[in-house]
Amino acid sequence: MSPRLPLKCYYCLKKGHSAIICNHLTEDLEKRIFLKHGGTYLFPNFQRIPTEGPKSAKELVRHFAKEQEDLKKKMMGQSNPPTNKQEKTLIEERKGEKAATIAPIEEWVNWKPPQISPENGNLK
Repeated sequence: MSPRLPLKCYYCLKKGHSAIICNHLTEDLEKRIFLKHGGTYLFPNFQRIPTEGPKSAKELVRHFAKEQEDLKKKMMGQSNPPTNKQEKTLIEERKGEKAATIAPIEEWVNWKPPQISPENGNLK
């Protein structure tokens, strides 16, 4: 019988456990900062998180979550609701910028896919 290879977690890349029992994975799933579908990890915008690169999925997920939180704070003026003047200034600053390709977590949690009407085949 050949010796077993040591367990290695595909989420945090640590040895000694698998992703099934990874505390980091469980913690991040509970925070809803990424999605897991089978053995595939997904950002909230459903983009696949690479698990074969030098960085762990955990590092990529947490970096993405921090970027989203920083963006949200910037948009909200450091957690204070923006005044009309602040909103107008922010809108003016953002004109001409490309739209963000990643929706905030609050948006993707409630996202529903478009449906096709059975009568005429059009999207609803």
